[in-house]
Amino acid sequence: MSQITIGILMGLGFTALMALAIFFDHDYNLKDCKGYGGVLFLQGIAACLIFGGIGWRSDINEKINNTIKTTINTNYDNVANYHNNKDSKTFVSNDSKYTFEYNEDTKTLVVLKGSGVDAVFVDGVKQKGEK
Repeated sequence: MSQITIGILMGLGFTALMALAIFFDHDYNLKDCKGYGGVLFLQGIAACLIFGGIGWRSDINEKINNTIKTTINTNYDNVANYHNNKDSKTFVSNDSKYTFEYNEDTKTLVVLKGSGVDAVFVDGVKQKGEK
């Protein structure tokens, strides 16, 4: 299930909880809750958009991470200790430690060995002239 779907379901759940809160706040009397339908509808749309947007961004990040992993695993042997954290973007291949940087705009993955460039990949394809 995608993160967008989960986000939308969370928005609907949040709206249901708000409806219950209104119902309980009016001493379990539905007649007193009449004027809240429009507010709940708008709040539900807003909650679904917010949580769905968060899920959409999460789906994009997961897709990018999977693309990076696939590219590295395809082009390097015995990949271990793969880390794609904010501060640590590294992996080990055949007892050599590599670092990498990914540019979302150009879909370019640059793999560094030490301080030199080991390979450049655009859309998962190794560029000519690289080792």
